[in-house]
Amino acid sequence: MGLIEDVRQRLFQSALQRQVRAIKNKRQQKPMNLEISKSVGILFDANDLQNRNIVLNFSKKLEKSKKKVELLGFLEKAPEEEIIHFPIFTKKEIDWIYRPKGEAVRHFLDTSFDLFLHLHPFSQCYSDYIAALSKAHLRVGPYSSREFAYDLMIDMEGSTDLKKLIQQMESLLAKLNIKNEAA
Repeated sequence: MGLIEDVRQRLFQSALQRQVRAIKNKRQQKPMNLEISKSVGILFDANDLQNRNIVLNFSKKLEKSKKKVELLGFLEKAPEEEIIHFPIFTKKEIDWIYRPKGEAVRHFLDTSFDLFLHLHPFSQCYSDYIAALSKAHLRVGPYSSREFAYDLMIDMEGSTDLKKLIQQMESLLAKLNIKNEAA
């Protein structure tokens, strides 16, 4: 890593930790699983058409089970001719220290979800930023060195298979037992 990249990373880390401390008491963390969740926010990399379709099919599956789903996709650049049917942000909307900006990101961060799902096998600065500042009750994503960004992380051990990540998330979220039972 070069000197400039190191400076950018340190500034990103410092800015993110400062923002996380500022909102720490505003987030209502509570037990959550896929079955009882009513709203789901999904962040994903929309650059690959096949992965985009996997995410869109998964969101339809969640909507069929009566969940309100909001998507936020990342694209390297805004499409010129293709019509996108979900909110996006682009590389142009990420500042010098990797913080995503723009109306779509602001709206996503202002929305309280029961579950936040980052559907990409690897974390990026921008995704960790959005995850860490999400108001979701439970934040789930891929393994990240920024452990404060997620409540539950899934280590894909180098795999880039998005379907496998979704299956693992569904499996783990189904196993979370949060029902209050008398002792």
